[in-house]
Amino acid sequence: MARLYPFLSLLLALAALHGTCGVEYEVENDTPNTLGGVRFDQDIGIPFTKNIMGIINQFIWNVFEQPTPGRPEGIADYMVLRAKLNGTGFALPAQGDRWDEGYEVTARFLEYCDSLIMTGFTAALNNKM
Repeated sequence: MARLYPFLSLLLALAALHGTCGVEYEVENDTPNTLGGVRFDQDIGIPFTKNIMGIINQFIWNVFEQPTPGRPEGIADYMVLRAKLNGTGFALPAQGDRWDEGYEVTARFLEYCDSLIMTGFTAALNNKM
């Protein structure tokens, strides 16, 4: 799972940044002759990647209570946390000195706000941005 974390994080970030109706994904293996490229072709593949990005987008839109695609930018790590895809190296609750110390610390801050202020706080904040 730890090795898939960067890949899944990238997929979540890309999905979070893409915000148009009728989303069409273009996926290409730019490094087919490397170990990672070969593993991508053998273990993941382009059809799976396109499919999972649609699932990821739907998950994001549901979390942010958006009936149509939107652009929840800057909170991709919050989505990683909500999807329970954070690995052992992910920031722990209460880690950091400031809420904006890094993406993972911001994700934990948003998680804290959801628990302290109200469930759905981050979704409401996103809708107001």
